[in-house]
Amino acid sequence: MGGAVSTSRDSTKFTTYSARFDYTKQIDFRNQVKAGVEFNLDSYDMRFGLYNAFLPEGNTHTSFQRSPIRIVSYLQDKLEYEGLITSFGLVGELLLSNGNWYDVKTYEKEFYSDKFDKSLEDEFKSKKVEPKFYLSPRLNVSHPITVNSKLYFNYSHNRTMPTSESMYRIQRTPLNQLQYIGNPGMELARTISYELGYDQAIMNSYLLHLAAYYKDVDNEQEWTRYLDISGKINYYKLTTNLYKDIRGFEVEMTKMYGDWITGNINYEYRVGTSGYFGVKTYFENPAEQRDYLKSNPYQTKPKPIPRVKANLDLHTPNDFGPSFGQQYPLGGWHMNFLVYWRQGYYMTWNPKNYSGILYNFQYNNYNNVDLKISKVFDFNRFRVKVFADVSNLFNFKYFSNSSFVDIHDYNYYMYSLHLPKSKTEKLGYNCIPGDDQPGDFRKTGVKFQPMEFVNDYTTYARPDPAVIYWDATSENYVQYVEGAWTEVSQSKIDKIIKDKAYIDMPNQSFYTFLDPRDIFIGVTFSFKFGR
Repeated sequence: MGGAVSTSRDSTKFTTYSARFDYTKQIDFRNQVKAGVEFNLDSYDMRFGLYNAFLPEGNTHTSFQRSPIRIVSYLQDKLEYEGLITSFGLVGELLLSNGNWYDVKTYEKEFYSDKFDKSLEDEFKSKKVEPKFYLSPRLNVSHPITVNSKLYFNYSHNRTMPTSESMYRIQRTPLNQLQYIGNPGMELARTISYELGYDQAIMNSYLLHLAAYYKDVDNEQEWTRYLDISGKINYYKLTTNLYKDIRGFEVEMTKMYGDWITGNINYEYRVGTSGYFGVKTYFENPAEQRDYLKSNPYQTKPKPIPRVKANLDLHTPNDFGPSFGQQYPLGGWHMNFLVYWRQGYYMTWNPKNYSGILYNFQYNNYNNVDLKISKVFDFNRFRVKVFADVSNLFNFKYFSNSSFVDIHDYNYYMYSLHLPKSKTEKLGYNCIPGDDQPGDFRKTGVKFQPMEFVNDYTTYARPDPAVIYWDATSENYVQYVEGAWTEVSQSKIDKIIKDKAYIDMPNQSFYTFLDPRDIFIGVTFSFKFGR
């Protein structure tokens, strides 16, 4: 997995058996009842890990076999009255883990440390994983106000299954020290959603959609760390400590009909708050636990993330242009532009680990445009479709954090940025002032020109001729050339700043931009059988 030098290994096998039954009946003029049940049996034989013959201390292995069952049923009644359409339902979910799970103490050395003996695994206490049953309500109300408008309200509870890979994971090192342990008896994450909306048809071709929503998420999965006093026990356990609140509104305009143009544009403003119950790291040593609690917050501050999505379909009428037989070579062409913009995510840059500093910087905004071109030639029962799909049409470059080799590589990059002085002066280090943001990058093909901050270059003991220094006393750029200090010309500085030549880029340059422009061209053929 992952190429010739990858250390990932996976020989997992899994099989899923599924059966579903649905029933719908119109009881009377106003009531329509729907019911159904779905049965799922998963058979897992999971075997995966990391293997490196030259650095065996970093190897890991996970192996387990499980056959959980999940049964989902629902019952819904749709009520229709003049001016009101309501549907109310219940969804029942039954989870059967079909097995036992470890019931050992939190810091039991024989199980968690390198003293673990595989041959004695059956001697550790275990208990049956109790079945889980959840009943989730759903309510949808639609109120037509006029023939062209309606008001609606949606309310629902939804449960989310964690991945089986994490739920049943038992990951150990070559020394048999446990690193990760799952938790099949955990509660499922629950999302309670509310949505209030309004739809308005305009001129029989446009639809205006307004909606406000709120989502309350609890019991979200999280890896919680445990460390004992001796240092022999250091593992992560799957817990349900996370929660988050999401609220926002969206506005969407859709052009539903048109000979030449259709599509929609959507604006969404979202604010999220997240946090956790309890603590994310447990220390057996009470003193270490107290120190940890002093510097770890329980909740993040709300940060808005607006975004805009648009789907613009430019097309020609099917009978446009000259005809050849029954074909119109210029008709039926579609050029579909998928446009996406999102405000940059917030991040924390706190190299000195000062308390109280969170989400103090924001990444650059994200932009992308995809293009899909297609045309169908219909020959009665035989159809030919030609198409071209272009992802990242304008080849926008968006910086990826996957390009950093390690934390040192990341720090070199962050320290090289010319960040606003109002922010860096709170972080305990001096920085050349500027307006850079995390995600800025050096122009392709530009040679790296290091720049550093000095309080007073005249007292700087060991200048590097390759470095341009920003002198805080004179607020000028200077360089040590042939044994003497000289001021760097403004034109040179302007060029360096424009190209951002001073940014120390990550060492894994092949991961810096992960979404280059891709073009796919193809033809599909289809044939319709029968009369």
